[in-house]
Amino acid sequence: MPHVDPQRSSALAVDLRSGLVVYSRNASLALIPASNEKLPVAYAALALLGPGYRFHTEVVGTGTLVGDVWHGDLWLRGFGDPTLEQSDLDALTAEVASWGIRRVDGAVRADESWFDARRAGPGWKARFLIGESPPLSALVVDRGVYRGRTSPNPALAAASLLRRTLEARGIHVTRRSGQDVLTTAGLPLARDLSDPLAEIVRFMGRESDNFTAELLVKQVGALFA
Repeated sequence: MPHVDPQRSSALAVDLRSGLVVYSRNASLALIPASNEKLPVAYAALALLGPGYRFHTEVVGTGTLVGDVWHGDLWLRGFGDPTLEQSDLDALTAEVASWGIRRVDGAVRADESWFDARRAGPGWKARFLIGESPPLSALVVDRGVYRGRTSPNPALAAASLLRRTLEARGIHVTRRSGQDVLTTAGLPLARDLSDPLAEIVRFMGRESDNFTAELLVKQVGALFA
């Protein structure tokens, strides 16, 4: 690559079985690893979670169903799926509708408490947020894009998107969307699963996708730290 200074690049490849050095170039030169950090992230995620691991997202109801009216709130709970998109909300809405619900006498509330509330990684430059990755959250739909712009609060945007999806299917929601932490037991109404982790990791590596890498780190931390 002509734009890379050969004196400011380094590489070391070792055969894990034999321990023999396969390739070496400026191996002792200390450099910022940058996107090479995605390699240990991929290894850790696959080793700890397994290639068949799937993220899940769920809708939980707190209240009661009387006839076709749900008296209470619907909670959209995120568990770190970096691939969550509108089609997943469509699937969740279809499951909610299968209960016979046609009206929600309450609100759609987002719960992103599976992760911490930090929206950016340590050491991020200001331009990285939005420019390199949407805000980090356990509940992000369409990479945080809401009404054509990246939302600073992806969880609340996700709740608003679910409300809009419910309305489009003929399920009227009476109150505005909100955000909180679900602390009581509710009724599981719908559940969505991501593609297998192996496919998500393949996408991350191929596209060098920072958002996916950050959420994988958070998921490993949430489950094993």
